[in-house]
Amino acid sequence: MGNVLVFGLLVAATLIMRKGYWSPVRTGFFCGDMSIHHPIKPESSPSNLLLVGGIVVTFVMLALTDVLEMKPFTKDSKRENIKRCLGRSLSSFGLYLFGLCLSVFLTELGKRFSGVLRPNFLAVCRPNVTCSNEADLFEYHINYECLGDDSSSRKSFPSGHASFIAYMAVFIFLYQENRPLSKCCVLLKPMIQIVPISIAWVTGLSRVTDHVHHPSDVLCGFILGGVVGVWACRLTLNRTCYSGEPESSVPQIEKQMSMKPSQYTSVTETLSNQNNSAEVLVS
Repeated sequence: MGNVLVFGLLVAATLIMRKGYWSPVRTGFFCGDMSIHHPIKPESSPSNLLLVGGIVVTFVMLALTDVLEMKPFTKDSKRENIKRCLGRSLSSFGLYLFGLCLSVFLTELGKRFSGVLRPNFLAVCRPNVTCSNEADLFEYHINYECLGDDSSSRKSFPSGHASFIAYMAVFIFLYQENRPLSKCCVLLKPMIQIVPISIAWVTGLSRVTDHVHHPSDVLCGFILGGVVGVWACRLTLNRTCYSGEPESSVPQIEKQMSMKPSQYTSVTETLSNQNNSAEVLVS
């Protein structure tokens, strides 16, 4: 119940910022700043397509990894093994979604507190200032009104697309790296890992070429999403390491380490009695 409450609060806080109830800080600009003079271009990676596609790809990747790792720990039927595998995949996917919400929340928080202008700011905002005179080029405009989209034009840093896709790529990469696949899938593992990495790289580049983000926005988005991805994957692996696996699959050394001193004494006495009995029979 507590986990559901925390997840719900995180989602609610993220939606409040995403829906525009919290506007980014207002920053001014110079007419002579050529970094905000770029034109508007159609986006190569729409937000909704990236979000839905990323979630679907992640679930498929997690399920595929768990299926390839599946081993017959007991004499259970194949159906039981698949059921156990699917349960672990769903558990991992739930933790992935929690980390995703955290990454989006931190990204939106950065956008609100930074207020960095997009490369196409002048074309999107269309401020009610004149930049035709040479004297206006070096004047800092802060008291302006946007005739176009005001809020979106001031949410360049960090890149939400970059943080999302980096989170997905790092999570999938580390999840698969820590899952021992069968020997027949040695080359399949790096091939699967390169898919999200390639998608992340192309997406980040497209945000710059589409004049939506500065290179520094994409770089910081990659770093933010990657850090959260490492944390979320580590949490997931710790929670699902032995979940759903029978006791016989747990390494025997863990059982030995958990034995109490009294148990070691009883085992030693039993071995000693067996040795004495054997000596009597031989004599």
